[in-house]
Amino acid sequence: MKYGLLIICIVVLCCIVNVISYPKSNRCVQTDEVVSIRLREMDLSTFAKEYKDHNITLIGDIFTDDYFAHLKNEALGLITYNNRNETFSGIRKAGTISSSKLSANPTIHSLYTSPEFIGFLKEITGLDLERVNCDDKSSMNLLVYEKTGDFISWHKDPNHYKGNRITVLINIVNESCSDPTQLSESFLQYKLDGSIVSVKMKPNSILVFNGSIVDHRATGIGPNERRIQLSFTYCDVCRETFVGKPVRWLKETVLGY
Repeated sequence: MKYGLLIICIVVLCCIVNVISYPKSNRCVQTDEVVSIRLREMDLSTFAKEYKDHNITLIGDIFTDDYFAHLKNEALGLITYNNRNETFSGIRKAGTISSSKLSANPTIHSLYTSPEFIGFLKEITGLDLERVNCDDKSSMNLLVYEKTGDFISWHKDPNHYKGNRITVLINIVNESCSDPTQLSESFLQYKLDGSIVSVKMKPNSILVFNGSIVDHRATGIGPNERRIQLSFTYCDVCRETFVGKPVRWLKETVLGY
């Protein structure tokens, strides 16, 4: 009898914990810089269907040439020894420019919060997306793979929100430094229907995916190569769960962002 009562209490407690969530923080810095986005003459329904079927889609040549050159210049200008956090865990070896550094950059911050850009992502995913909580360190990061062997192993992104958590990777640089016309040896790989799909993202392309569902990794970078990406995170129900807070802390501790 007492064990039955204990089991009932545990079940009730788990249900309560699952329901508990925290209000979203809206005290974020806003900027007024205009972001120009070029959507190629393409059938967006093709990418939307691919995302619907597989929770991932790769889209190339997104921004105008002038804007992408400006974005690239701003991103690369942030990569300094003092700005860069190094992560050398068994899961990831690479550099990261943190969200706190990026939020102070008007160009990158404006792109992350751009209604036009978020509207584009909504059309692709079919989700009512918005930026994540202001204190979420994965909101926006610059991922820097430029030392031989830099990688991130197979993983799924922990989701500490009640709704969907969507990752957007914007490729800034992917090159062999000995021949800038060639892409690096590093592959971004993900698992799909029991197979491994390998892609090499060109500059000015984006990968939109649900990292909490899609198992993914980045293979090691070769000598004299570099791959640099902006990583943006969005959610549709942006209330952080009770269990999600320690999960987020663990993820930020292990991965460094």
